[in-house]
Amino acid sequence: MKSAKKFEKTVHSGMYEVRLLITEAMQYVDLAADISDEKRNDIRLVISELLINALYHGNKNRIGKKIKLSLEVLGSNYMFVQVEDEGEGLNKRILKEKRILAERRKAGFEESGRGLTLVSGITGGLFTRRRGRKVCVKIKLKERGMKR
Repeated sequence: MKSAKKFEKTVHSGMYEVRLLITEAMQYVDLAADISDEKRNDIRLVISELLINALYHGNKNRIGKKIKLSLEVLGSNYMFVQVEDEGEGLNKRILKEKRILAERRKAGFEESGRGLTLVSGITGGLFTRRRGRKVCVKIKLKERGMKR
């Protein structure tokens, strides 16, 4: 681990702002974690999907609303990622509908909504806070015995 400092930034909803935030976040990742290129790509995908989900599904692409990203390397093995939006949040009914949609996607019936499914697959799961307005994941940076 190169640095234990936390990255945290809030931006207004907008694709341009989200793209800049992804770039800044990946600069933090490059400084804070000694990881493989493959793991870096996974982290970029997780951050991108969570931010885009917050932009389109949380804040409904409304410029006046904000998105907050927090990243923190925990020791040398994990990175904690949190994305918070100002939308309505995810309740149990919405989460159930998303699980049903995920099953339909697996069967080839749905084209959209794959972001959280991808994130969950890469990270092993996600959890929500603040009534679903904050999504949190923990990413394993290195497998046992893995060298860069």
